[in-house]
Order: sequence, then structure tokens, then C-alpha cells
Amino acid sequence: MIHALATMTQVELHKISRRVDSYLLILMSFLPVFFAVGIHSGSDNFIVNLAGATCLDWIQIMLIMLHQVFVFYMVVAIISTRTLSSEIDDHSLALYVPRVNNRGLIYGAKSLALFIWIAASLVAFFAVSTATYYAFLTTDATLTSRDFADTSRLSQQLAVLASVGLFLMLSLSLALCLSTYLRPLPCIGSAVLVMAILSFSSGYAPMAYASPQFYLGRMLDLLGNEISSGGQPLMSIPLFTDDFMIVFLLCCGVSLAWMTLSAVLGVVKFRSRDL
Repeated sequence: MIHALATMTQVELHKISRRVDSYLLILMSFLPVFFAVGIHSGSDNFIVNLAGATCLDWIQIMLIMLHQVFVFYMVVAIISTRTLSSEIDDHSLALYVPRVNNRGLIYGAKSLALFIWIAASLVAFFAVSTATYYAFLTTDATLTSRDFADTSRLSQQLAVLASVGLFLMLSLSLALCLSTYLRPLPCIGSAVLVMAILSFSSGYAPMAYASPQFYLGRMLDLLGNEISSGGQPLMSIPLFTDDFMIVFLLCCGVSLAWMTLSAVLGVVKFRSRDL
């Protein structure tokens, strides 16, 4: 079973890598280049507070900025939809399924391939962000600290980066699940809409407690970052704890719960779907 999953995942990764739209996610890595060059040139259009910022601070700022631009999740929805919904729609899976005879395994391989592609895109984003920090932002000693990270905040910042990564994986899971129910275009629109609802509901109790964005926002608040959702400061919504790592674990738990629900619903529907 594991060998079959690994082989099918390789096949799915090859298929993803051959599609031009898959590289839109990696192109997002140029956002740090755009901002770093603008800040380095002294342009007034790029106002980012980097006083004493470490490289990890810069990566976090860029990733949160990318997280708040919903085109990022639209790209994830497009890639996920092309991986399953489009193949169902053009009946290309009709020839594939009889040979494997395990729809759950096919769904799992597609999910794993997408997770790997998203993870590789994030690694590329971190690498480009690091390169731009040292290439453009460390030339002025008064602008940044030139250190890679502040050890006193290292675990908290890594938790924030992991939470954003989980949010991306959640968007992928939701889009793949919806792919088993909807045709490509409605699937993309529905996936983006669901992610928007999950994000903007973070500012309104009690819906906020089911939103990973709420816990991510609370973590940023605890780190001293100014962030709000839906026009309402997230710290104004009561939570039983202000312990950073507990909030992080809650964020992981809610994200994984949504991902598990999406996977179960997706597999159940895919197994009964007429191809």
C-alpha cells in the first residue's frame, strides 16, 4: 500500500509539474524581492517598519502579507481543482481508476502530491526572502539587525510560520474536497469563498473559535503585531488563555479538524462519484 501510494504520488507530482498554472504559486516568491528592492531604493511607496528586524522577522512579515492577499488562496484553489475536478470533468480519470481500483488511494496520492508542491513552494519563498534580506536590507546598519533570528522569540515565530503553512494546507484540502462535488469553475469560486468566510469570521464571536485565522491573529497580537479582522481587534474576543503555545496548539487543532473533515467528505464523495 505504501509503495503504491509513493508511486502514485510521484505520478501526480509529475502531472502537477507539467502544468503552467502550478508555477504561479512559486512566482509568489518574488513578493519579497519587490518589497526589498523598493525599501532599499528608499521609495515612499514601501513603508514597512524594519527597525532592528531580523531575517526571520522579514520572512514573517512577507508571509503574513502574502497570507492576507487572497489571490494566494485563489492560486491554491486553481492548482487543487486542476488536480482533481478537471480530471473528473474531462473524464481522464475514467481510464485511470479501473487500473488502480482504489479511489481512496488515488485521492490520497493527489492530496500528498499537492502537499509536497505547496511545501516546496514555501521553501522557495523562505529561500528568496532570506536572500533578499541579506542582499538588500542589511546594507544599512540602522535598518535591520543583520541577525537571522532573535532567539528569545524564535519558537513563537516558527509557530506563526507553521500556522500560516497549515492555513495553506487547509485551503488545499477544502479545494480538493469541493473538487469531488463541483465542476472546475464553481469549485474554484466556492473554495475561495469558504476560505474567505473562515478568515473574516475570525473577528466575530462565536464563529471565531472555529476559524484558524482567529488563533493566528491572537498569536500575532501576543507577539506585539498590530492585526485586526473584520474591523474588530482579535484581542477583544475572549479566550480562556493567553499562553502563546496553547493558542498555537488550538490553531493546529482547528486547522487539522477542518482538514480531516474535508478529507473524509472528499473521499466518501469520490468513491461514489460517477466518473
